[in-house]
Amino acid sequence: LPRPYDLVINVSPGTSKSTVCSILFPAWCWTRMPECRLLPGSYANDLVLDLSNKARHVIKSAKYTECFPEITLRDDQDTKGHYANSLGGERMTCTVGGKSPLGRHAHIILIDDPIDPQEALSTLLRVEAARFMIEYIANRKVDKAVTPTVLIMQRLGVSDPTDAMLGQGK
Repeated sequence: LPRPYDLVINVSPGTSKSTVCSILFPAWCWTRMPECRLLPGSYANDLVLDLSNKARHVIKSAKYTECFPEITLRDDQDTKGHYANSLGGERMTCTVGGKSPLGRHAHIILIDDPIDPQEALSTLLRVEAARFMIEYIANRKVDKAVTPTVLIMQRLGVSDPTDAMLGQGK
């Protein structure tokens, strides 16, 4: 069904927003939609790979495997930054201003911290992160009417990616 809106989650640091949204949520998605393709992104490659790897550990855990034995990772596509399950689902990664999302299309886009909070004073970096949200990520959807974009970050000020999403959204 058409999505009514995208989602912006602005929560203070240290409140488990990345654990819930970027690690556990993608693993849960495959329990409901095993064919789901996810495109998580962040400002830094090491951060997006760390989150991806932690989700991979959840999916490979004994409890997850016991509860969802049909969800298994494919041997031929099982890396930290891009893995796929045997039922057609994938988790790919991208970064703002680095690892490009071009050529990838997802059913759910998760952008967790598109800008380093310590660099948020830089107008150039805020504008680049906001542009990434509006120009690049918006075109990586399987179906623009259905695919949600979820932005997870602490609010960093005027012209940050939250502003960009709110300006585009409903």
